[in-house]
Order: sequence, then structure tokens, then C-alpha cells
Amino acid sequence: MSDLISREALLKKIEGKNSYSVNTATTNEIMKSYAYADCICIIEHEPTAYDVDKVAEQLEEEHKTALIMSDKSEFFLGQLSLLNRVIPLLKGAVKDE
Repeated sequence: MSDLISREALLKKIEGKNSYSVNTATTNEIMKSYAYADCICIIEHEPTAYDVDKVAEQLEEEHKTALIMSDKSEFFLGQLSLLNRVIPLLKGAVKDE
């Protein structure tokens, strides 16, 4: 199972659990409301995650195309040069915490 989640879907799920009326909320419901607000704040400020392998795979496909086309256009030569630098950076940038 992937560790990637949708921030938007998670926030909607949490916000849906926090639907108390201010006028009739109990102390317990108010405390839960603060806890939900804390969770939402944490989630909103968490860095975006992405599937490195999938991104690398897509860049490698672009690399193949640029390699084939590089003899026909300087644009693809520049793209090839950039991809040669980006792909190793992408793969080396991810560290498990």
C-alpha cells in the first residue's frame, strides 16, 4: 500500500467530523473541535509527497524521446542535458524520515 494520500480528501473527511453548532456544543465537542483544528493546521502545512518512482519513470520516458530527437533539434539536445541532471537529483532527493 502506498503512503501517499490526498491532502484535500483527508481535510474534507476531518472537517466533516467537526460539524457542531456553536450554540449547542458541549465542552467535549468544543475540545474535539480544537483537536480537529490542530489536525487541519498540521495537514495544511505538511510538505507535498509524490511517488518518486513514477515521476522518475515519466522523466526517463522523456529522456528516451529527447535522446531520439536530439540529432534533429537543439531543443531536444537542451532537454536531454537537463534530464541527465534532473533524474539523478530526483532519485537522490528522497530520504525516509
